[in-house]
Amino acid sequence: MECVMENDAAHFREYAAECRRLAERASEKDKTVLMEIASAWIACAQEAERKQQSATRTNKAALM
Repeated sequence: MECVMENDAAHFREYAAECRRLAERASEKDKTVLMEIASAWIACAQEAERKQQSATRTNKAALM
């Protein structure tokens, strides 16, 4: 489960980076939208990381 969430976070960050790359060549209107989408992907990555940290703590507590 932890590896999946780590992969999710990494993929989400890759999607955000791709949105930023696309925004560099986009019109101002599209650039704004792409940067908003990139921000949403970063939020998803942060949430996946939070869940992974929580799962790690839960697993460690269960082992004690």
